[in-house]
Amino acid sequence: MHRLAALMLIAWIGVSSGLAQQPAPVRSETEAMRQELGLIEAQLERGNQTEMELLTLRGRLEPISQGALAVIAREQPKLDDINARLQQIGPKPDEKAPPESPEVARNRAEQEALKKEVDEAIRVARLLLVRVDQAGTMITDQRRSQFRKAILTRSQSILSPWLWTDVSREIPPALANLGAALAFRLRHAVASIEVTRLLAAFALIGVGLAGAVPARRLLARYAALPEAGESPDRGSRARMALRRALVPCLLPLAFALLLSSAFEILSSGQDRFTTLAQIILFAIPAVLFLRGLAVGVLSPDAPAWRVFRVSDAAARQIVGTLTLILIIGALGRINEAANQAIAAVLPFTVATRGLVATLSALLTLNLLRQFRTAQVAAGLPDDSVAEVTPPPRILPALVALGALVALGAALTGYVSLASFIADLAIWAAVVATLLHLGLILVEEYLSSGRLSDSRRAAQLSRLTGIGAGSLRQVGILSSGLLKLLLYALALFLVLLPFGINSDDMLGSLRNAFFGFQLGGVTISPLSIILSLLLFAVIIFLTRSVQRWLETTFLPTTSLDVGLQNSILTILGYVGFIVAAVSAMGTLGLGLDKVTIVAGALSVGIGFGLQSIVNNFVSGLILLWERPIRVGDWIVVGEEQGKVQRINVRATQIETFDKASLIVPNSEFISGRVKNFMHANRTTRIIIPVGVSYDSDPETVRKLLLDAALAHMEVLSNPPPIVLFIGLGESSLNFELRCFVDVDATASTRSELLFAIFKALRETSITVPFPTRRVEIADLDALATALAAKLPPPGKR
Repeated sequence: MHRLAALMLIAWIGVSSGLAQQPAPVRSETEAMRQELGLIEAQLERGNQTEMELLTLRGRLEPISQGALAVIAREQPKLDDINARLQQIGPKPDEKAPPESPEVARNRAEQEALKKEVDEAIRVARLLLVRVDQAGTMITDQRRSQFRKAILTRSQSILSPWLWTDVSREIPPALANLGAALAFRLRHAVASIEVTRLLAAFALIGVGLAGAVPARRLLARYAALPEAGESPDRGSRARMALRRALVPCLLPLAFALLLSSAFEILSSGQDRFTTLAQIILFAIPAVLFLRGLAVGVLSPDAPAWRVFRVSDAAARQIVGTLTLILIIGALGRINEAANQAIAAVLPFTVATRGLVATLSALLTLNLLRQFRTAQVAAGLPDDSVAEVTPPPRILPALVALGALVALGAALTGYVSLASFIADLAIWAAVVATLLHLGLILVEEYLSSGRLSDSRRAAQLSRLTGIGAGSLRQVGILSSGLLKLLLYALALFLVLLPFGINSDDMLGSLRNAFFGFQLGGVTISPLSIILSLLLFAVIIFLTRSVQRWLETTFLPTTSLDVGLQNSILTILGYVGFIVAAVSAMGTLGLGLDKVTIVAGALSVGIGFGLQSIVNNFVSGLILLWERPIRVGDWIVVGEEQGKVQRINVRATQIETFDKASLIVPNSEFISGRVKNFMHANRTTRIIIPVGVSYDSDPETVRKLLLDAALAHMEVLSNPPPIVLFIGLGESSLNFELRCFVDVDATASTRSELLFAIFKALRETSITVPFPTRRVEIADLDALATALAAKLPPPGKR
């Protein structure tokens, strides 16, 4: 028998090892990633890459990192399985021990060889991750160095006459180069054009033109301001500002995408002229969006929809000047792209950037002067514009400082720095405005209580059973989280002009959210947020199902209230357990780790949490065996009342004086409980009646039975009975015994007493008062003794 078991174990190990010895070609995979990473490192060591080349190298690093992580995730479970098999096989026996079978030795050797191969693959993958991080750091350092060098390089001042002399001298050859390049590009496009591509491009443009008219009408209707009425609140003004920013640019943006796609269809590849065309196409919707944002925030044509508290004149001047600044900036970008397309000389770029930065700075300073003059002359808007946000007082000072620095940099020859400050100012203003609008929306629709007052909130409350107060708390917590995310996003966006691109942002987010390893478990804010979100979703679904069962399905069944409550409560426990297990699984806490933690806490549970666990288990027993149910009339000690709810730890009882009695569940399991409604809802009433000795017992019996049978709450089965229980000291004692529903006990008893008393009085049967006869033996002797002890009358 032992030999058979050993052979079966060997066969199982052999089969499993045979299956495990079919690994993926990880060696060739890691070798390819290592070669690619070596090429990237060699290019970085030369240190002569441009910004675009560095971004391309960063993009090549991402697949290597993902591949290495995939190798580790794929090979680590294999390594764990191999270690488990080696542990089952056991260590190699000593020389003095009996020799083991050849099959076991061969399986051990195969598993050790496979373990070496898998362990080597994991080690190489982890080394690749380290090298990828180092290469990413080198790329970031080189990009920062190039950024500092680019913006701090000094050139000629825009006031220098030699600069404009060089520009005027180079204009004719530059125009000639531009014409020749465009002619060559056109001839090459005509020569290499294909009929299918041309038809596809025209079809794409035709589709866009066909949908332009209805789209324009729809967008115009959507962008129109509502009719004058009550003053809109902050949330409505913020939504309207975003709408007025997005709607004007949607149609031009769609055309830009269509034309760009058509250019890509017609062209054989991306070149400088294609880039120039794309910049021209997308500059128009960009300017329209930024101008629409300014119009939406300042609303010069409708003060009631104004987000910032400025005068009408200041709003018109700000919008007009900002539009001019945006147009100048867009023309400057197009000119720079044209210079790059024809490989123009450096003076062209210096003159373009310096002129754009100088004009933008002068227009900004003039705008601040006009704004202050208009505000002082017109004052603030009237009180009809309520809850309008005033602009921060420090904002004009910061804008003026930035304009002066940009103007000084352009005049002193730091043209790149001036252009960078001008672009940064516009970009920061856009991000700050969008952040402000987002914060207003979050504050109005989550923090201020609208979540608990809206119609959808009422529907959500009816579906889940969550009250308005809880919904408001959820809204406040959600608003805090969203505000934090908005601030983080705004910070990342403001840092974009400093050379931080999307890959840097994603890398920072990855490092911030994906966390670190601790004891085989990944600790990260992202996993915590995901686990909490999953837990909340499952609890929400559980509560929704409970609410549907409670209000829709269970009332249509013939189940009693107690059983319905047990079903709902058990469903809640199951949903909570599923939510907890799912959330722990998202955190990386498997059931094996939970078992270890539970074993470590068993001592604490045994001592400190013994009563809580006892009450919890008792609550489960109450729900399963149902000795008491919701709605039962029970007696616990000296208290009695009806069961309202059976919770995890205790049961809530409502006494007849409307007090809440909280009883631990363990008392119902280990103690004595009287339940009037456990088997049925019938209970017995006993009414004692005493009549005088001159009454006829049969007449009394008939009166009591008639009173009981005449009452509608007294059950006829079992029928009421009258017992003659004894001859009292002053009365004949009877008992009326009848059965009624438990809920009608007190009222039926009272009404029967009224009826019995009335019937006895009508038949002249009296209910005697208690009397007692006292006889004193030898009263004369007692009187003589008392007289002898009294003093004579004269001495009293």
